[in-house]
Amino acid sequence: MTFLHQRRPFAKAHLLCSCLFLSTACLTSALAQTEATVQTEEVAEITAQSSSQNAEPTGRLIIKYFTPEIPWQSPRGSKRMLRSSLRDERQLAFKRKLSDTREVVQPRQSLNVTDGLNTPVRDLNAHQLKTMARSLSSQGDIEYASVEYRRYPLLEPNDPLYQGTQSPGDQSYLYEGQYSVHTPGAWDITTGSESSVIAIVDTGVLPDHPEVANRSVANLGYDFVSADSPNDFFSANDGDGRDDNPADPGDTCNGFSSSWHGTGVASVAAGKSNDGEGFAGIDWNARLLHARALGICGGTDADIIDAIRWSVGLSVAGIPDNPTPANVVNLSLGGATECTRAWQDVIDELTARNVVFVMAAGNEANNALRSSPANCANVITVGSNTSEGTVDSSFSNYGLKVTISTIGRDILVASNSGFDVPDSEGNFYRTENGTSFSAAIVSGAISLMHSLNPDLGPSEVRAVLQESATPYAAGTDCELFHCGGGVMNLARALNVLQNNNYNPERDIALELIQSQATPIELQSDIDATLFGFKDTRYFAIEVTQRGLLQAESGSTENLYGYLLNEELSVISLDDNSGDASNFRVAALVEPGTYYVAVERQRHRRSDGEVAFSLTTSLSDDTPDAFEFPPVAAAPNAIVESNAVTISGLQAASVLTISDGFYSLNDGALTNSPATIRNGDTLLIAAQSPGSVDGTTTTTVSVGAFSTSFTVTTSAERALSGNSGSTSNSGCTVSSAMSSSAATFDPLLLLLLCASCIALSSHCRRARPSSN
Repeated sequence: MTFLHQRRPFAKAHLLCSCLFLSTACLTSALAQTEATVQTEEVAEITAQSSSQNAEPTGRLIIKYFTPEIPWQSPRGSKRMLRSSLRDERQLAFKRKLSDTREVVQPRQSLNVTDGLNTPVRDLNAHQLKTMARSLSSQGDIEYASVEYRRYPLLEPNDPLYQGTQSPGDQSYLYEGQYSVHTPGAWDITTGSESSVIAIVDTGVLPDHPEVANRSVANLGYDFVSADSPNDFFSANDGDGRDDNPADPGDTCNGFSSSWHGTGVASVAAGKSNDGEGFAGIDWNARLLHARALGICGGTDADIIDAIRWSVGLSVAGIPDNPTPANVVNLSLGGATECTRAWQDVIDELTARNVVFVMAAGNEANNALRSSPANCANVITVGSNTSEGTVDSSFSNYGLKVTISTIGRDILVASNSGFDVPDSEGNFYRTENGTSFSAAIVSGAISLMHSLNPDLGPSEVRAVLQESATPYAAGTDCELFHCGGGVMNLARALNVLQNNNYNPERDIALELIQSQATPIELQSDIDATLFGFKDTRYFAIEVTQRGLLQAESGSTENLYGYLLNEELSVISLDDNSGDASNFRVAALVEPGTYYVAVERQRHRRSDGEVAFSLTTSLSDDTPDAFEFPPVAAAPNAIVESNAVTISGLQAASVLTISDGFYSLNDGALTNSPATIRNGDTLLIAAQSPGSVDGTTTTTVSVGAFSTSFTVTTSAERALSGNSGSTSNSGCTVSSAMSSSAATFDPLLLLLLCASCIALSSHCRRARPSSN
């Protein structure tokens, strides 16, 4: 499937219908000001003026009676209207008859009588009018009395792509239909504040693209893509390592053109709006902060985490502090791993500072439990839905970890026609698909929420989004399996926030897993069944002491397994750790509640019932203590530890690792859980940080024992180019990985590169799915 650049039909009738409630006077005034020859600047001014007014009472009431009015015949033959008596009694002046049994009246105390003419003076405020309406509603024949208000056109930008007056399309997904974003009603409440800053941690920015030019903080941001090794900047693609220029030099990878992904994401969240050009971003006034952390073929955890910490105002070694900290961080990136300790640590650190993380759920049409960092705790994970109100199953991930969804297909984004480097004359717009852009819409929405309440934290944001969400359509897949908290309705979300009508403690995902999880005992073996290919079963385990918690499956079909802690962070996942049909998940845990999630391999043709067994255990078996001395290395080097021989185990145990790789008995490097026994030799490999004086810590667990391997970068090592590493496979590993002088074991190279590439698996190519 190729990019969809054609214009889609645009039904303006939907917009017209939404404005039928406007008063005749308001419409007449608007039409008088907007002749066909009005210039775009004048239209912008008119729109801003009319929409800036709030609904105000006219001083009148609308009354609806239960029954039609029946004339009363007096003995002398004259007619007297019973409702006239009611109006006289309640000091109401009749204004005009409406349809059916309705009429408009006005309190006489709000009238001045001059020369026999009644002139409204509106000396009753809304509260007084509401009190009067409630009193009238208690009358026997009155169905209701309601305050009449003057209404104004909903605020809509004059950007030509917003309503499809230009190619390649329109933004009808923002306003048209039950499952749209519902921006017009939201923009009537707020168009954002310059005090809000959205950090876009991505590929950088095209600073001269008209949709994002002058929308950023004064210094634009920072480039965190490190050198691959001393004097090797292949991944960075800009001739140097970290610097103060976050401009996107291109990220062409594996023959695909550069994505210009960071610019596209930024433009969706907060592109220029109501300027008569291009399209409308969600937040019209927030400023964008660009933290470039993805280069050619993605980026590393170390660079991305440093970019995040700097973006929100924390210090990063060797880099000036950020003078414009963000309170919303957009991460339209990810990869198939557990939520590592490094990721959860930085998320927890910044959650305590009220920073909101917005994560793309992923584009693999899989369970979002498998996509990290979307599967971490305390994040807003965003999936994509269709205009029919169900998950966009051709690409969007779904499941327990999805907080909210919004539209993710045919999204207009700012882009560039350059293949490998930006084309100075190639800035343009195109349509894209993916949860990357769904996440950008939600980031802009949260920024609008912050303009109303700057102190809003992650739990409050989650509660507001889910309380105001439109439920998924009945009869769709989302009724059969969990897609998230519903479809975001931005206008309703801002109303819920304004009225404080939400419970900040509510967590739909936690409610779901607690209601569906089957309690099981440790050291037990149970049998269970999965049904459809999207079915997921949950099991709850109470752990009372520290140890290695593990769960293993047995089945005739391939199953996926996940181990989650009580905050619903995925601490271990596995889809094939031993036999073809079994998984094993394991993690060193403290006392608390843990959950095991089981699902079958995603294949639409392998539907129907499947049986499996699940064995759980907690091991307190501890080997003799061992350690890996710390190592100093050049930036971005692959560093290996000393080898140790395991002893002291009473039985075979489980080996797990976080933020690195291991080699068991001189085997290939891997990071999957494995079985380890007495006499086995163990070696650790880690990638050093990209900056001088940075530190990478890799944690390995054998049974109930854990230890760490620390790699620190130093100026001396950077100058010498000596990484201090030696490959245990017998081949030479060059510190300049782009040099052709090195000889590589293909499998080793693949494993080492996986840590760099994985995090871009669904973000580096913002293309429609080919499913």
